Amino acid sequence: MGERDRRALMWGGTLIVIAWLALRGGPQLFRGVAQMEEEVAQTGLYLSRVEDRLARSSSLGDSIAVLEASAELLPTALLAGEDALTAATDLMARVRERLGTEDVRILDFGAPTTVGRSGALALVMLTVRVETDFRTVIDRLRLIETATDMGVQAVHLVASNSEEVDQPERIEATLEVVGWFRLPAVADSAAPGITS
Repeated sequence: MGERDRRALMWGGTLIVIAWLALRGGPQLFRGVAQMEEEVAQTGLYLSRVEDRLARSSSLGDSIAVLEASAELLPTALLAGEDALTAATDLMARVRERLGTEDVRILDFGAPTTVGRSGALALVMLTVRVETDFRTVIDRLRLIETATDMGVQAVHLVASNSEEVDQPERIEATLEVVGWFRLPAVADSAAPGITS
């Protein structure tokens, strides 16, 4: 084999390798690079999710401490008594305390009614009529709603026709306030998970 044949063979082999790379190897190489980029992006997304979960879990704190705090709060969140009348009396005192005497005149309390049950707990509702100005009603509603022991189910407002320009207009508000109380021990057998 002469020098010229060797050069022709070398050029032919080089052209074949270049053609193979252009037709087969190049696309596979580009696919492999694209696949690696996709895997890196997925790994980055996974890491950002893990970081987000870790950030949320650290903000939640220790779940045992949260449960202990909830268990300590439960007795103050329940009304006293094991019947609707006793619970309503306690609710009445708590509502009177939240409403206060400044700028609020309590007109009357309605009869209590039991409006719901959940296991060994029952929900009592009490209506209270007050006379005050609109801003005070909103402030007192906020006080009641942020309390853990009671909530407002409905509010009915009636404005009076006041002719006094210097004084804020007085309104009559009827609040339906609810609170949970514990049923007698007989009901505890139906809900063994709740203990005193």
